[in-house]
Amino acid sequence: MVNYRLPAASYVEKTDMLDSLVFSYMMAAGLSDDEVVTATLDEIGDEELAAICIDGWSLDDHMTVNGYTEQELTEAFYRFRINRPDRGK
Repeated sequence: MVNYRLPAASYVEKTDMLDSLVFSYMMAAGLSDDEVVTATLDEIGDEELAAICIDGWSLDDHMTVNGYTEQELTEAFYRFRINRPDRGK
């Protein structure tokens, strides 16, 4: 059963959708490399990244439709930070 959506994908679990959203945001559609991502994470905390993402991508409606909070998005940024899925590990 699909419960959560991004424009090009559907997810059963909310955390999977949020992790994918954060990955897409951090990788800037392939324009960010390891150096850029590392510098961003060094300079900006998870709460601020979530707020910037919400504002920059106008996620208010997406948040309402998909039933997630800024705190949950902040937690997804934290998971990205500690797991660094962009490094393919």
